[in-house]
Amino acid sequence: MIHEQRWTYLSCRLLDYEPKPFELNVCAMT
Repeated sequence: MIHEQRWTYLSCRLLDYEPKPFELNVCAMT
């Protein structure tokens, strides 16, 4: 769904601060 790797990277980094189901899914998919 996400075409920009930068957004995915940011989402993964957010896990370190606030783990969220959506963020986890994005990280897992990539």
